[in-house]
Amino acid sequence: MNEARGTVIELDGEYAWVRIDAAGCGHCHEAGGCGGQRLEKIFCDTPARYRVRNPDLAQPGECVTVTMPSGALGRSAMQAYGPPLLGLFAGAFGGSALAGEIGAMVGAGLGLLAGWLVLRCFRPTDADAKLQPYVNKR
Repeated sequence: MNEARGTVIELDGEYAWVRIDAAGCGHCHEAGGCGGQRLEKIFCDTPARYRVRNPDLAQPGECVTVTMPSGALGRSAMQAYGPPLLGLFAGAFGGSALAGEIGAMVGAGLGLLAGWLVLRCFRPTDADAKLQPYVNKR
């Protein structure tokens, strides 16, 4: 499970808006650390705000831990990038077999469009709690 410390700034029904106090893994200043937190401050000087599920009913002003379920990031990436990429490659290979290089380009474009349409029509809903971060009051 990935976790980040933050502060609840407002409530939105069964969700809470949380300001994340620090980004990264916390090993920025140690030997072998990537320095990602310093990089974030260069590009964005305002604290990050996220809308997350609030099953523990945290109130504004409370310090909380935002938890991302294990494997959720990988599953979300596969769901978001998988269908368009599969469509792109299938269209390119099919178009190449039918009409050479021009067919591959047209097929890749049509396959990418088809993959995107599949993604839009069959994407997971907000009810898929397995993929959503949540407030964990500790």
